[in-house]
Amino acid sequence: MGLFLEMGIGLFSYFDTKRIGCRSKTTASVTIFWKTSEGKRVSAVKKQGFILIAIFIGGALGTMFRYTINLQVIHLLFPLGTVVENVIGSLLLGAVTGYILIKKIPVVLKEGIGVGFCGGFTTMSTLAADTVHLVGEAHVESLLVYISVSLFGGLLAAFFGMKLGSVIARSKQKEGAAE
Repeated sequence: MGLFLEMGIGLFSYFDTKRIGCRSKTTASVTIFWKTSEGKRVSAVKKQGFILIAIFIGGALGTMFRYTINLQVIHLLFPLGTVVENVIGSLLLGAVTGYILIKKIPVVLKEGIGVGFCGGFTTMSTLAADTVHLVGEAHVESLLVYISVSLFGGLLAAFFGMKLGSVIARSKQKEGAAE
């Protein structure tokens, strides 16, 4: 068995849109399903384009926040803004992950925050480009600090974020059970 992801945006005929229950002739969907070794689909879940819209909006907001932080943070020995963004993004994504392991949230919200906002807010490509720049400038000490703080800071932030998210989810469960 394997997990497969299909993404598609396309135009369907009027018959196809009626058959799948859409009101519009243009539709977007994301399909996740398990496939057996014989190639049969075991379980299928389809979500409409509003998830893609949530990811788009979250990504735009995350990118705006990243840009704002870069304008505010002073670059010392290394690009501190990128480290701050990646560590905060790791904390937030960890918190969302920790929360949804305990308590369910709507898929649209989960994807909008996780894939969209955190994906737009954090930046692996800038981390890589900054690393190459520091190597090119022969700033070995700055390079080692930058990579270490980015990697270990991100991992620690994700760990504490998961703990924080699960604590918040458990407290919400207790509130719900008490009512």
